[in-house]
Formats: sequence, structure tokens, C-alpha cells
Amino acid sequence: MTGKRIRPASPLDLLPFSLPPQVALRLNMVQQLLCPHRPWWELLSTWLPSTDVQSILLYQGEQGLLACGQAGSLFELSSWEVRYLAAWEAGIATIHQLWEDLLLALGQEAGRHRALRLLAALPDETHLEPFVGAGFAAYSQETILSWSGGQLDRANPDLQPLTAQHLWAVQQLYQALTPPRVQQTEGRDSQSWQLQRGEEGWVWLQDEAALAYLRLQQGPHGVVLRLLLDPAYYYDAPAVLAYGLRGLQPPVYLVLRGYQGDLIGIARRLGFQPWGQQVLLCKHLAVPSKQAQSLSARTAERQLGTVPGTPSIGRA
Repeated sequence: MTGKRIRPASPLDLLPFSLPPQVALRLNMVQQLLCPHRPWWELLSTWLPSTDVQSILLYQGEQGLLACGQAGSLFELSSWEVRYLAAWEAGIATIHQLWEDLLLALGQEAGRHRALRLLAALPDETHLEPFVGAGFAAYSQETILSWSGGQLDRANPDLQPLTAQHLWAVQQLYQALTPPRVQQTEGRDSQSWQLQRGEEGWVWLQDEAALAYLRLQQGPHGVVLRLLLDPAYYYDAPAVLAYGLRGLQPPVYLVLRGYQGDLIGIARRLGFQPWGQQVLLCKHLAVPSKQAQSLSARTAERQLGTVPGTPSIGRA
């Protein structure tokens, strides 16, 4: 490793950074639909005012740039996410070793900013090795389905626009549906369901409890829908999805987790087709403390339909 070092990117790297790498890995396919990653612009934006804290690290060799890695903060979560890896070296073994070193360094950088975890949504398991070597573990899997149009269910469930008053009910629905391992990894709270600029969301309530939550995000490559639905009401899934699809032009993408497997079949009957999959990875930067759950919190939880167990690689 003589003559090689990892360092933060600087404005002087704009020219070498603009050269096409041998291998480039853009993570999180859903985010690519909403906001495509542009490496040169991402490097430039590092020095512009932003609420997004990010780090771009370069692996420098004696003859020039060897590899780079980028990670940044996620809104309202004590988490960072790996966004981009690239290498200007040839040979998969060499590339993976460079990336593993960069992932370790990005984890240190995220920890320095008090992040508790470093996440990654990996669309190509060919490059899983450097993540495992850097201490990442799979905690779930996402399936992305594409809708190109078709006849919709005319039923109209009693969905209403999401407001701040509904966030706690949505959080309770999430906790009832989601395996404990995933909940611990993601560290979500009720405020994480708050809509961001340009997003739309709806909730289906019954006696102040959320039966369904539907979120719509628009990007340059299509519209992305995310759905939480009480399994006892899967019969109404076509109507709930049709409500979100009304007035939209294809392509529309639906993102489901592995533990929502039954919804995949329902969505396919509605005209959605498999488009891609990605494995969700996490590297914990701090050991979470076990806290006793209060009686009031336990009694607030609702019993829903059958909930799958803790996920394993390839099915969660």
C-alpha cells in the first residue's frame, strides 16, 4: 500500500474526477429514479450550502486517482447512506479491496458526524464482497415493480391526505408490520413519515388506527409509490393502489419489502411487473442500548394479520 492513501475530495479533483471510471456503482435504484446521481455535480455540491451532510473520499495512488466513495446523511434519521462507488483501476479483486477500505473510511466519517448507522441499498450483489468485508450485514430486500398502465379498480377506499396528526398512527402501523430486526436497524420514529417537498401521502384510518399508508414521490424518471397495509385488508390492496395511480402517467414504480411478499402477487394482478431488486445493508456505528418498553407503549400496539418473522438474506 506504499504511496496509497485515502483523503477527502477537494476542488482540485474536479478534472480527474470527470474522467470515466473503469467501474461505477450507483446505489439505491429507487433514489436513482427520483434524483439520478451525477458524480461531477455531487463533487461540486460538496462546497455549496446544503442541509445534506456528505463526504466524498478519494483513494489516491502514486500515478493518480484509484477509487472514490460517497456517503451522506438521511433526512431526520441518525443514519448515513452509501451513494456511489467508483474505481479507475482494473481487476475485480483490486477494485473490491479499494472499495472495502473506502467503506471503512466512510463509516468513520459518518461516525464523526454522530451517525449511528451506515446504510446501503445494493442493486448488484456482484459487489457484495467489499460491503461484507467492511462490516455490513443484510437486513432486508426491496422489490421494485413497474406499472405501464392498465384498467384500475374503481373502488374508493376512505383514504385521506396525510397530516401531522396521522404520523403516530402510521408509526404504529409500521411497527406492527415490520420485523423487529428491521425496525432496530432503521431506527424510524413518527416524524420520519412526514412528507417532504413535492411528495403526496394518504392514510386509511379506522377508529384512529391506520390500516394503510400510501406515499407518492415524483422524479425525472417516473413516480414512486410506497405502501404499508394491514394484512387483514389485503383484499382492498387493488383499490388502495388504484387510488394512488389515479391520474398518473406511466412509468410508475411500486417499492415493496421482502416481508410484504403477498402484496407483490396482488400488485402483479393489477398490472405491475418486476423491474428490479436490491439488498438492504447496514453497518452499525454504535451499539444500540436495550430499553424496557413502557406499558403504555405496549398496550398501544395493535394486533394485525399474520406478520412474517425476522428476515434473512434473500427474503426479508
